Amino acid sequence: MFRVLAFLGCLVAATPVAAGPPRVVAHPPLPAWSVGVSFGGLAASLGPVAVGGMGGTAELALGHERWQLFGEATVMRVTAGDHDAPVVGMRQRAGLGARYLARSFHLDRSGGVELMLEAGLGAEAYRWSGGGHLARPDLGFGWSVKVRMFHLPLSVGLGIRLAVSPSFGDTGTAARVVCRGVCPPTAARPLDFSFSPTLGISW
Repeated sequence: MFRVLAFLGCLVAATPVAAGPPRVVAHPPLPAWSVGVSFGGLAASLGPVAVGGMGGTAELALGHERWQLFGEATVMRVTAGDHDAPVVGMRQRAGLGARYLARSFHLDRSGGVELMLEAGLGAEAYRWSGGGHLARPDLGFGWSVKVRMFHLPLSVGLGIRLAVSPSFGDTGTAARVVCRGVCPPTAARPLDFSFSPTLGISW
């Protein structure tokens, strides 16, 4: 019996003792201010017509803890209508929004992966090479996944934004230009929708 107790005592003494709770890496706040550029695409509807395009966006953001307020400006080349003979134009947009750091995964103090949620208001304007223009407000919601390096600081990320805008329907100068005359009859709807994927960098 004493031999068994002595053996168990040796096992307990040989068991390594934990050095304390695992080290928790403190969450670094978002930068007080940052500048960013991104390149992205657009898939949208203008009344009964599908519109696609690609272009760039410049952004200025002010940060505090997990929040950012940002302003942005976008310029895109867009095409609409028939693929064989599309109508070409430019899309310009300016907007303001807020961004929230919802989740962060930091392996050490050098960097981490962050999930951002955002919402914003803006105004967009389309101008077509064949004449006609359209200006309207929009409301957007989006999210992005970023890799942020804390010591530089530098972030690279992929994002997606969904937006809604009031539809101009199938009447007006802009509609006639895009549809090359008379737009096909469609069921009336109050809103148009858009989808924008982006790849960006900020510092």
